[in-house]
Amino acid sequence: MKLQTNVSQAFWCSLLDGEAKFEKALVKPIRPDNPALGTAEYKPVAWFDELFRGGILIPEADGKPLTILIAGPPGSGKTTLALELCYRLAKNDAKVPGQPELFTFYISTEAESNRIISNFKSFGYTDAQHFVAEFKNQQPVVPLVSVYGREKLRKSETLAKLVEAALEALAIPFGVAPTPTTSEWIKRLFTPDPSVPGRKSLRPDILVVDSLNIVAPDRQEGFFEEFRDKAPPATKVIILILDSGVADDHKSWEYASDIIIRLSYNLTDYFVRTLEVIKARYQPHVWGKHQLKIYEKPQVPATNDPDRNRKRRRDHPYREEGGVFIFPSIHYYLSRYKREAPFEKQEGADSWNEKFSEFVKFPEGRCTAFIGTRGGHKSHLGYVHLLYRILKKNEAGLIISLRDDENMTRKTMKRILKEEFNAPETALDEFEKNNQLEILYYHPGYITPEEFFHRMFISVHRLKKNRPKVTVLFNSLDQLSARFPLCAKQQIFVPGIIEFLTGEEATSIFIAVNEPGQPGEQYGLLQMADLILSFYPHRFPFEEYYSHLDEELHLEQELQNGTDQKFKERIRKTKETQKGTFRTETVLRVVRFAGGERAGAAGLLELAGDPNNHPHLYKQPGLHFTRLLSSRFNPEDPKPPSNIQSP
Repeated sequence: MKLQTNVSQAFWCSLLDGEAKFEKALVKPIRPDNPALGTAEYKPVAWFDELFRGGILIPEADGKPLTILIAGPPGSGKTTLALELCYRLAKNDAKVPGQPELFTFYISTEAESNRIISNFKSFGYTDAQHFVAEFKNQQPVVPLVSVYGREKLRKSETLAKLVEAALEALAIPFGVAPTPTTSEWIKRLFTPDPSVPGRKSLRPDILVVDSLNIVAPDRQEGFFEEFRDKAPPATKVIILILDSGVADDHKSWEYASDIIIRLSYNLTDYFVRTLEVIKARYQPHVWGKHQLKIYEKPQVPATNDPDRNRKRRRDHPYREEGGVFIFPSIHYYLSRYKREAPFEKQEGADSWNEKFSEFVKFPEGRCTAFIGTRGGHKSHLGYVHLLYRILKKNEAGLIISLRDDENMTRKTMKRILKEEFNAPETALDEFEKNNQLEILYYHPGYITPEEFFHRMFISVHRLKKNRPKVTVLFNSLDQLSARFPLCAKQQIFVPGIIEFLTGEEATSIFIAVNEPGQPGEQYGLLQMADLILSFYPHRFPFEEYYSHLDEELHLEQELQNGTDQKFKERIRKTKETQKGTFRTETVLRVVRFAGGERAGAAGLLELAGDPNNHPHLYKQPGLHFTRLLSSRFNPEDPKPPSNIQSP
């Protein structure tokens, strides 16, 4: 039997009928569960089960229960994890065919029953009161998670007596040497009870002991063996909880336990809990430390809140309940793709402007880096390209913003829709409602790389569910160290994101600035990017600038034969007033193009506004690209900044 616990179920947030709602995230495995069946379908994922490759395997060969040791320092989340694990199995939350609802007898030697239950219910679990309750004498119906707290242990003045009383209480469910004074409810534990539908006796499927610290260290190993050997045949799982130091090895327990789960926390920069599967005797498991968070009951915005959708979209990890959530490590994500052969080379992705597409095409399914000074129209070009792919190619788009929030991003994109594509501003809202566009804004803070990665991972899979091709725009990478210091410290962070997006065959564009204080390699971006475009200001004599535009736009011919009188007058006036002056404009240069293609080509990128306020030499406002011919322009004079040269 393989138990699917459904602990740490992943959700995503969709705009259904214009309202942000949480749904189970459907993730497409990289490798099919059964290669003979072909490509695996999208399916829900629970991260605790994923750490055990789909669930906890219960061996049936020797008939003995599986022993799970959950160890860690106080405050690391051991009790919360164990209780939610039992609660999910009692509900059969994963709705696994053939997996019954499991009965848990939860013994606590450290806390009273009412405190344990009250704390558990505070997380807002659905119908928790119907599954988790105190185990009482002579109760007609035994709850599926029965809590036996320390108030039921005999009061003793000495530690030795307390240990003795606890051991006796722990021995009761196993039927170890029952005494004539055993109460009636204890006897019922081992006899059929017709009042409980579908259960012939009250023998527990799962037995939890929280915690074993009450047992003297010199007796722990022997007690553990006796405890396991005398478990009744009906018991499938024994969960033992042990308080320890942050780095305690528990060597006396490791040989006897079948599964060891170690919880810990790090206080170096920020309080971060971790979970690690040290050992799983009968099955493969995911290695490494993964972040664990314990969430309180979510505060849901009121239905009449005008900002409800934005709040819900930011409320990652998109849960209606509190409790345990696991953020897999970046190395886990990377391991999903390491055995996959790269997909065949695809054609480059054309863009909004025919001349620009002739100049360079973004490699589909690969990474492009925009590097340059501020004000060089990098973000604008990224937005224009992404909207073009959505409008004209019916692809999906994801914007990851580290600086501009959702409203600022939407405002910019609506203006671009109007200027570049003559599309209504409402088109942007429709893209979001149709799950074709998502704007991920990350609020500054001590966000861990695991949390950042998870939100992006879920969004990419949500968009790919309906449209296989996705363009991802990662804006303002230069904000990483200032706004997200924990992510900036992780050396594999940006390369890991690029590798993940490439593994999902998403076309990605990363935008960063070239200025003092930024690492020369842009957090590993320059080493990973297949295409690198630099954006830098160049000071042109007006006559040279005009000659480049005339080569492409035929301005002189327009002056002679054009029919647009206003435009002709603007050309004539601009030539007269700017003669002998200089123009500083953005030059776009191909620094690197992987795959043996030649780099070095350059072009002029100019954002033209309202000609009445800012006269320019274009018929329409918006973004314009002009190829700079090598016979008239040397892109090395002046040289682009040295730290954006090819690595």
